[in-house]
Amino acid sequence: MVCGAIQCEEVEQGLEVFLEMRRNGFVPNEFGLGSVMKACGNRGEGREFGLCVHCFALKIGTERNPFVGCSVLTFYAKLGDIGAAERVFESLEEVDVGCWNAMIGGYAHCGYGFEAIGTVSLMRRKGIFMDKYTLINVIQGCSLLGDLNFGRQIHGLIIRGELEFSAPVMNALMDMYFKNGGINSEALKTFYDMLQLGVEANEYTFSNVLETCSRSENQLMNRLIHGVAFKSGFASHGHVCSSLIKGYIKFGRLDDSLKVFNMLDRPDMAAWGTMISAFVHQGFDCEAIRSLNLLIEADEKPDEFILGSILSSCAGTVAYCQTKSVHSLIIKLGFEGHVFVASAVLDAYAKCGDIQSAKMAFNQSCKSNDVVIYNAMIIAYAHHGRVVEALDTYDKMKLANLQPSQATFVSVIAACGHIGHVEKGCHLFKSMNLYGMEPSPDIYGCLVDMLSRNGYLEDAKQIIETLPYPAWPAILRSLLSGCRMHGNRELGEWTAKKLLQLVPHNDAAHALLFKVYSELGNWEDATKAAYKTFSAYEATGQAIIYYLLMAGFLLALCRGVICANRKHVILVHSRMNASVDVGAAVMLSDALRIQSDDFCIVCLKEGVLKKVNELSVLCDSQVGLFLNFSGNGKLCKYCTEASKSVLT
Repeated sequence: MVCGAIQCEEVEQGLEVFLEMRRNGFVPNEFGLGSVMKACGNRGEGREFGLCVHCFALKIGTERNPFVGCSVLTFYAKLGDIGAAERVFESLEEVDVGCWNAMIGGYAHCGYGFEAIGTVSLMRRKGIFMDKYTLINVIQGCSLLGDLNFGRQIHGLIIRGELEFSAPVMNALMDMYFKNGGINSEALKTFYDMLQLGVEANEYTFSNVLETCSRSENQLMNRLIHGVAFKSGFASHGHVCSSLIKGYIKFGRLDDSLKVFNMLDRPDMAAWGTMISAFVHQGFDCEAIRSLNLLIEADEKPDEFILGSILSSCAGTVAYCQTKSVHSLIIKLGFEGHVFVASAVLDAYAKCGDIQSAKMAFNQSCKSNDVVIYNAMIIAYAHHGRVVEALDTYDKMKLANLQPSQATFVSVIAACGHIGHVEKGCHLFKSMNLYGMEPSPDIYGCLVDMLSRNGYLEDAKQIIETLPYPAWPAILRSLLSGCRMHGNRELGEWTAKKLLQLVPHNDAAHALLFKVYSELGNWEDATKAAYKTFSAYEATGQAIIYYLLMAGFLLALCRGVICANRKHVILVHSRMNASVDVGAAVMLSDALRIQSDDFCIVCLKEGVLKKVNELSVLCDSQVGLFLNFSGNGKLCKYCTEASKSVLT
């Protein structure tokens, strides 16, 4: 009765029968005691009961029985007490392969990969046959250690036929290969070896090999394995479908992943979650919400991860009513106390513009004292320009004895920069040392942006020069923007030079330099910067014509290409009204997109010149415009010379 109930997963009933048996004075045999010990090991709250059963086994003298000893050993290993498991193993009178497997599995379960491999070596020296459970346990040990050499030796013995090869063993081998160094080719070769040896794959096999194809970005192999799984009858199994859905999503084949999902008679929560996350990630917010409705109609209860994803889609569509509906569902299902869900609710309300509801959600969940909730509220306040509230929330976070994260400092330092609290921002930056934290690149970026925005340009430069790692384009652009804002020409040139060394063909530096020079009235250097902006894009495959009101000329900077029939682009060069101030400069404001594949743009006569004539009146009002031509090819040498003549 005891063994049968436990084998049928009626653990509570089995333990009750065991207790009733003892009350009536009956002594269970080794199989009853072993089954009870296994049941206690599988129950999180079965520790005390298991210890009592072990004491009883010691009292009646059955602790050295291989079956009982193996169960006791496994019990202690699952508790994490590997020392007690070793003592039980050493006390066994007769050690069979099951006991060896239990000890190796215990080592692997507790993270002692080296000991697991050593035990297998000892087992082999003693000539003890290793079955599939031994192999699975030792391969897991190799995976923990990252010891692929020993794992390959086991693989080689299997291929030579000296060891048993089965689908679970193959799954363990593939798992070892792609968890240690991403050796996906060896994982796929393992699958091929298995087919060659005539071993039938199961759903877990196909799931693992499909995961391998996804990680190696092998789309063709993914489709081939899908075909084999379909032929074997496993294509509609839950684990296989989940792996197929993830793979097709990674390859950008959302339609194929949806077809696989629709093949499932009753999708499990993992499949629903994967599909909904894919819709959200690729911007199909309405489809994500529709999938949630279908899930509820199927009498399924969404988990916290699905609800978090749905809230992200609500924030993406700024669907305030939908956000409130999902929030109500969260409260109904009892997930409002979950940190991931609570932060998603807060973020969704903030992105929908309802900062008061976000604050209410924060007040309800901040009792959990989790740094994620506080970070979400600080970010929400900062995005809404309520910097004082963001800093107050940071102070409350410290009062709650919570350690700020990197994300916390990014938010509060950025907030200080927007309201000019430079001293406060620098103090927050220095306080990171109190928490034993090294500033991340994002934090350095926020610090430089804060200093540059508020005129502390030399301090920002000094930070860039003393960074613990090489400067990157974004941080240099922040300093260059500050130079433009505060009119520092020398530092702007230095920063632009640094930026162009990192990204020579990036026009951001030239564009910012143009703004620096033009705002200082240095039109000669501004013109050169504008021409370099053109040069940086002469091979981009797009034609963009900029019309800038600058130094009394309407300048057309042709960046990109010629039209489909290979005719040359002729630049427009016309003198402006003499009354226009020579120092005037106009930012690009209006844009017209024209597909150059449909017509010839020689001399810009067909459609384009007409538009220029119609909009020429804009020049008198000092408003600039640009036309964007899409096409293929490179700017020819004639157009290059023409553009140079315009700018000289």
